[in-house]
Amino acid sequence: MNMFEEARALRGMIDMCSLTQSELAKKIGASQSYVANKLRLLGFSEKQEKAILDSNLSERHARLLLKIKDDSLRESAIEKIVKMNLSVAASEVLIDNMLLEKLAVPDEHFSDREQIKRVERLVEEAIKSLAACGIKATHSYYFTKENKYITICIEEKQNTKQNQNT
Repeated sequence: MNMFEEARALRGMIDMCSLTQSELAKKIGASQSYVANKLRLLGFSEKQEKAILDSNLSERHARLLLKIKDDSLRESAIEKIVKMNLSVAASEVLIDNMLLEKLAVPDEHFSDREQIKRVERLVEEAIKSLAACGIKATHSYYFTKENKYITICIEEKQNTKQNQNT
């Protein structure tokens, strides 16, 4: 039974027996989070399920892909992960970057103030992504009457041999 069949089976038991996730978890000897994580896999389209299974992506890869709500962007991420043979950790960085890029694209439905807030969130997410990769980065804001400045400082890693010699 693959991960999606298992998720559908769990959903079927919940529906058929009118169980909560916690009750089902007790009946099958699992944790509630195990059941919840399996059920999250039901968020894929049939096409996406097939692509994930055909590519032998892990369940952890699949759960990461659920961060992407847009179907075409999700399908693009699946293709990139498979093409580049990415680990789960590398896939997470890719997905975060794809989401950041999508957030950075201006949307005419937002006011200027909302666009600025989107950019601020983008900067904060970029700082978090760098930190997840072990790169120290900070950001600061500077205001004038006319402008708002955002400064990003990314610390360059020192050569390990230089650090050992000092």
